Amino acid sequence: SRNRFLTADERARAPLLHTVLRETAAVLAAGGEAAGGEAAEPLRAARERLTAAGFGVDYCALVDGPSLADIPRVQPGARLIVAARLGAVRLLDNIAA
Repeated sequence: SRNRFLTADERARAPLLHTVLRETAAVLAAGGEAAGGEAAEPLRAARERLTAAGFGVDYCALVDGPSLADIPRVQPGARLIVAARLGAVRLLDNIAA
């Protein structure tokens, strides 16, 4: 619904938000290999990748699904959440981690 407010260029870049979430979730599911299971490094890399693509990242976090409290590593019920601006539009997405 918010996509209608994006320019053609922004609309072409917008799917990267979900792509980065999926790829970050895969890294976290694999134990965050380089990070020893901690979410901080994969989340930092996700924010950097989105920023480099022109997104203004408000947050990218691993949270407990029911409470939305930040958590340091994947646990049952965890969600990966992101809010980022692309132009004047704030895009939101989340997936199971």
